[in-house]
Amino acid sequence: MNIYNFIKSLNSDEKSLISKHLSCSSKSVSDDGGILKLLWNYIINNLSVTLTDEVVSKAIGSTSNNRSFEKSKSRLFIRILDVFTSEAFINKETLLDESSRSLIAIRKKLLQVRILRFKTNKISSEVELHLLNEIIEKSKELEQYEATVEALVMKKYLVGNRLGYSAFLEVQQEINFYSECNRSLRLANDFYYIFNTNKGLISRYSENELTNQLNEEIKRLENDPFLTISSSIQHYYKIFLLAREQLKGNHVECVNLCLEIINLLKRSKKLGRPEKFGMTYGDLAESFVLNKNYREAISAIKLCQSYLSLDSLNFLLAKEIEFFACFYNKQYDQCRDVVETLLSHNKRDTGQIRFDKYTYYSGCLDFMQGRFKEALRISSLALQIMKDKPRWDLGVRYLKILCLIELGQI
Repeated sequence: MNIYNFIKSLNSDEKSLISKHLSCSSKSVSDDGGILKLLWNYIINNLSVTLTDEVVSKAIGSTSNNRSFEKSKSRLFIRILDVFTSEAFINKETLLDESSRSLIAIRKKLLQVRILRFKTNKISSEVELHLLNEIIEKSKELEQYEATVEALVMKKYLVGNRLGYSAFLEVQQEINFYSECNRSLRLANDFYYIFNTNKGLISRYSENELTNQLNEEIKRLENDPFLTISSSIQHYYKIFLLAREQLKGNHVECVNLCLEIINLLKRSKKLGRPEKFGMTYGDLAESFVLNKNYREAISAIKLCQSYLSLDSLNFLLAKEIEFFACFYNKQYDQCRDVVETLLSHNKRDTGQIRFDKYTYYSGCLDFMQGRFKEALRISSLALQIMKDKPRWDLGVRYLKILCLIELGQI
């Protein structure tokens, strides 16, 4: 791993917290903390230049082939990760919502219990049982079944030693139940991943193949006893129903399903995370667009964007839906602002041929605003989207023909 590029990717708040952490742990330049602080300070003060091991090691009085220098880089990376798991960072990190913080707290408490178990003289079985019960209760509430099972396994042996075999078996039954619940959730999550990868710019499955897979997964979930227990599994079920209706072109039902999902998100502590609201309002906006309710689509997509980070890929995808809503509603000036955002966004190159797709949108907008020469220029570019001949290639060709007609060249 290139630690210099990693440090360069950190924001100012993160760098400030790391600097404070290293300052507290450093007593003198000869101590480990002092060396790390020296290494850290040199790197963050020289991020504008290309850093190499040879340059950095020489600057801090070491050599690039010295094993101690490699160890110092490794220790610095570990110290940075320590900061990322600190309360100061977790409470300040704006990308973490309350649900995410709760999940981290569960994992930290599990680790704390394991550490205390090594200190057998430092923890009584009563205290350990209290901590484990807290973890189990919270992890069930947040449907973090892996953590639930992990805590139950520790509890099983604890209560078995204290209360006997019947108590051991009782906890084992709970373990079996939540293990199956976790398995069901994982299967739904796996299919969700498969389905989403197919929603790329160039599809991997035909519409019939995808419909068959969706129907099989929906049928599996309808027969799943955990569907009525887990809001996460219910969420996936609703998403798959929505996907099936989208493939059918039943956009009215898509709107209804989106509203059902939004209500589910509002009721669930586990699911009520900003990005999930954002993605659902995005689906709602897309359904409105396809149902030709463009004003409703614009309102929904604005709500969607309010839940998303401006730097995220999901925000970029939401702007694309906004483009369609404005374009079909003939709000071309607003469309122009959206296109400029699409073409300048730092995630525009994420995913296959995305930037060229936005360039094509710009050409379509130029055409609608009477800039036929500029639209023709864009349609004549060697755009990567033209590799997808059944869809994008035809669109580019149609745009070119229309431009030539308007310019009187054919």
